[in-house]
Amino acid sequence: VNWDLGSNTANVPGSVAASGDLTMDVGFYSGNGSTQSITGLGFQPDVVLVNRADNADAWVLTSSMPTGEAKELKNSALATGRITSLDSGGFSLANNDSVNKSGDEYHYFAFDASPGSVVVSSYTGTGSGQSITGLGFQPDMVWVLPAIGQEPSYKTSAMPGTTSFRFKDGTTDTGWITSLNADGFTVGSSDITDKSGETYHYIAWKGETDTVESGTYVGDGNDNRNITAPGFQPELVWLVRSGQPTVFRTSAETADLTQSVKNEAENSNRIQDLIATGFQVGTDGRVNASGNDYYWTAFAPGTGEPATTTTITTNRTLVGDNE
Repeated sequence: VNWDLGSNTANVPGSVAASGDLTMDVGFYSGNGSTQSITGLGFQPDVVLVNRADNADAWVLTSSMPTGEAKELKNSALATGRITSLDSGGFSLANNDSVNKSGDEYHYFAFDASPGSVVVSSYTGTGSGQSITGLGFQPDMVWVLPAIGQEPSYKTSAMPGTTSFRFKDGTTDTGWITSLNADGFTVGSSDITDKSGETYHYIAWKGETDTVESGTYVGDGNDNRNITAPGFQPELVWLVRSGQPTVFRTSAETADLTQSVKNEAENSNRIQDLIATGFQVGTDGRVNASGNDYYWTAFAPGTGEPATTTTITTNRTLVGDNE
């Protein structure tokens, strides 16, 4: 399927600054080929992920990272010149095609480190595995982002046993993030999570009814399949299967399009929609191949202000596929 959406103006829902359990924002912007600041979030974020809609790996900046340094979601060290700062009401970007190419579309989501809901911090590797404590809750999802040139990984409460996933290709391992505990999480001795003397940044989300929920389902190959286990309408859905790149969709997307954190274009027939009780998937192998296990996490803000809208103009040409 070839999609040529041409030049269009979109109303972008999904900016919510919550005073309740979870403070988050989702949206998209057009690159200007220079430097720019994305504003209007309503809070100063502690986590921002930016993903180019056309063939680029995702970048993440957290408040625990050194000023001006961000992490690409693959085996590269922290780097400057991408997401440059987390600001009051938004974030700033450098002149780099991965986050700010003139005329290109970029999707983002952002979180505040809310006490008892989201923890953003770092630890120093020991080389022998260790437990990270002091979160104040049992996390539902944890990301570990090495400052060094090692792959980032993540684990949700729905993933079996000691298994965790890499972002870019769905590779799994039982020695990275090995457990989610009552007050934190445990990592193994791999260089991916615990090389002696090196810094690892992490994000931990607490599971809460109607705000953060993780789960799993088995693919059946049927189109327009509704996954209703979240039980609420999410602003963001994060989804992976073993051996495939992680994909996500936010409420800012109005077409049948899903982002991939890997260096590939956004695509159709994956997460097709966010619905009142969860999300809908198509037949693409990244979301619904028959007999495969899929792991998802859904996010929605706590009680707060209603969603705001932003208007942008963008151009994009998309090529759909089914894998």
